[in-house]
Amino acid sequence: MKYFWVYTSGLFFLGLTTLGNAAAVEPVPPAPQITAIRPIDDTLYAGETNTPLFLRMERLTRDNIPLWQQYSNVQGDKEEYKDLSTSLAEQGHPLPFCPLAGSIFFKNAIQAVGSANGELDYGAEVWISYITSNPHPEHIPASMADYTYKDLREFMLENKPLNSFAKHIKMFVSVTFHPQGILSSHAGIARTLESFKSKSIKKISLLLHSFAANVTQLRHPKGQFMIVAPEREMATILYKALSPGTLFRGTKEMLPFVQALKEVQEEHGSTYEAPNDILEYDDFIEFWINHQQDLLKKLEAYYPATDPSILEYELRQFLLRDTPSSHYQKAKDFPPIISAEGYFAVAWYRMKIFRPGSDEVISTATREDGTHNWLFREPWIPSGSTCYQAITLEALANLAIHKAP
Repeated sequence: MKYFWVYTSGLFFLGLTTLGNAAAVEPVPPAPQITAIRPIDDTLYAGETNTPLFLRMERLTRDNIPLWQQYSNVQGDKEEYKDLSTSLAEQGHPLPFCPLAGSIFFKNAIQAVGSANGELDYGAEVWISYITSNPHPEHIPASMADYTYKDLREFMLENKPLNSFAKHIKMFVSVTFHPQGILSSHAGIARTLESFKSKSIKKISLLLHSFAANVTQLRHPKGQFMIVAPEREMATILYKALSPGTLFRGTKEMLPFVQALKEVQEEHGSTYEAPNDILEYDDFIEFWINHQQDLLKKLEAYYPATDPSILEYELRQFLLRDTPSSHYQKAKDFPPIISAEGYFAVAWYRMKIFRPGSDEVISTATREDGTHNWLFREPWIPSGSTCYQAITLEALANLAIHKAP
């Protein structure tokens, strides 16, 4: 029997691999950095960079919610995207691998805004942070009410004119925080579909995260951590960019899973790893299926009151999240500061935040908590094979700030 590594989001995409000329080596450009940040007014901030791109962060308000909802509906339309991707491929211009997971989370964050003034049900603010090639700061214009997938499709396939505001945006992410809480979150970071019409600048996702963290600090002085549940690609970028002591992965309840995996592999002499690509992994799956009961017995020692079916489900999800050796290394380098309070990878009702390197609880959030209740709703909770990453807001803010020599 054959087993396959399956991407579980339900989205399928056309890919394009470009092989360059090995003899033509281009100089490595400097990493994108933020050179200035300024408020335009109370609901709009602007940033400048050492690239031809510019940074913006706009708060959702009563007036602009419908406009941003319309924009997010177009960017996160799965069915239309599949049709557009097929049409471009037929023209000989397939889109690069472009999962819509980020765009869909972005759309869900905007749809979650509950009250008319741009706040969630209990007062958390939602902002839209984005990268644009337009040097002139502006609020989202009223003309975006007429932005449709038909316009986007004609722009991509026929080079017809497109709303200038949408045409210039390269990447976006939602930013959520409560002025009285210590936690913030970035949900739904993604490149825009329009951005694939032009050459991209690398590492702009870190630029956007850093800018959003800086504006959050300006608006939200009590903030200490940004919590996110990124897809694997974005998680890998964050692991490489941030050092131990500034990023903390998963939950404390996940640590016994790491230990059980390690013990079973040592007992049975296995070095099997799950591949990071959509490839066959017969030996890996066969090994863990054969030794699942060994794993469950070890885990039951940690969770004696847990329903075995729930434990089995959590184990399978845990194996989907990463390779065993990567789980070991990340637990060592980025130990968790989040407790899911009775659950495993997801804090469904209650979350504790510990001071890094300590057993001291510095914050407790619940579904009923007026400052952090949004963390217990989609799209802020982990889904599929994702898990929490808690990042110190200061480290994230400093990630792409230009430092004078």
